[in-house]
Amino acid sequence: MPKHQDRPSKSPQARQLGWTLIVTSTILILFSLFLPATSPQSQPYSKFIDLVRADRVERVQIGSNRIEYVLKTQAVGNKTEQVYTTVPVAQDTELPKILRQHQVEFSATPVNGGICHSLRDERSLGTYCF
Repeated sequence: MPKHQDRPSKSPQARQLGWTLIVTSTILILFSLFLPATSPQSQPYSKFIDLVRADRVERVQIGSNRIEYVLKTQAVGNKTEQVYTTVPVAQDTELPKILRQHQVEFSATPVNGGICHSLRDERSLGTYCF
């Protein structure tokens, strides 16, 4: 009959550390499952334009397939910045003009790692990418 070899017993600190890691990991997993992720709220393009014309938009980031924008804090009524998204309308070539008229800070997301330059003049603040 083979003899059962005695294992060296773990120290109390090692056992406590092990249980602490297990409990902490479980709590973090439960928080990630039940707390909602803050993702941008999607809005129709027409509502985005209405908000710009009502001077409620603070800044805009324009991408090839998505526009992200942030409302002015007075318009939201709280200090937390909420990001909204919409899908750009390709035929709307007036968007930069409307943004300038309503003094909205805007930039474009570079496509394929393009080079961006910020230009500032008395009428607008924008980032232009090549």
